[in-house]
Amino acid sequence: MVSVRTAEEARRAVEAGADLIDIKEPRAGALGPAKRSTIEAVADAVADQVPLSVALGELLEWDGKSLEWLPEGVRFAKTGLAGCARVRDWPLRWRSLTSTLPCFAEPVLVIYADAESAAAPWADEVLETALVEDCPAVLIDTFDKAGGDLFSHCRAAELAALVADIHGLAALAAVAGSLTTEGVSRVAQNGADFAAVRRSVCREGREGTLDASLVRQLATLLRDGHDAASTSRRGEIAETSRIS
Repeated sequence: MVSVRTAEEARRAVEAGADLIDIKEPRAGALGPAKRSTIEAVADAVADQVPLSVALGELLEWDGKSLEWLPEGVRFAKTGLAGCARVRDWPLRWRSLTSTLPCFAEPVLVIYADAESAAAPWADEVLETALVEDCPAVLIDTFDKAGGDLFSHCRAAELAALVADIHGLAALAAVAGSLTTEGVSRVAQNGADFAAVRRSVCREGREGTLDASLVRQLATLLRDGHDAASTSRRGEIAETSRIS
C-alpha cells in the first residue's frame, strides 16, 4: 500500500506495482486528510485499477459532516484515535463517523504503537472495539513521525501477536509507521496483509515527491520474498509427505 498526495503520484505508483493506493496529506499529520478535490482526482486517475484507501484525520477533529461523497473505488477509510484515551465515549463517536460512509467504503480502526505520546487508546481497547463493531480492518501505525519508525515502539514479536489478534477477529491487518525497506520485509514476515509506505518511496522524506523507481524496487522485493516463502512452504510439504 503506497500513500500518495496527488493523482500523478497515484498513476506512477500503480504503474510501478502498488497493490493499493492510500490517499493522504502527510503535511497534515500521521493520517492527514487530503482535500476532496484531490481524493476525487486520484479516484479518476486510478479508475478501478487497484483499491483505494483514504485517511480521514483524527476522530476528535471530525466536523460531523457526512462522508457520503467519497468516490467509488474507495474501499477503506481510516480514522486516527489521537486524544481518545481522554474521551470515554470515543467508540460512539467513531460509530457516528462511520455511519456516514458510503456502503462501499469499509471503516478502519487504528492502533498507534506510540499510544502514550498520541494520548490514544491502548491496543487491547481498540481491538475490543473492533470486535464489538465487527470492524473489517485494523491499521497499526505511529502517530509521531519524528519519533522513530514502528519498530522503535513495537518489537517484532509484539507486532506478530497484534497481527494474529487482528486476524482472530476475521479482520485485515495493515501495518505502517515510517517503514524502511527492511521494515517492510519484517512486516511481511509477521503476516500482515498490507505494508503501508510513504517515506521509503520518496527521495526527500514523507513530505517529498514519490519516486516510482523506489515503488518498483519495493514491489519486486516483496514479490520475490513471497515467491521464496511459497517455494519454502512447498518444500516443507513435500518433505513431510516423504517422511509420512
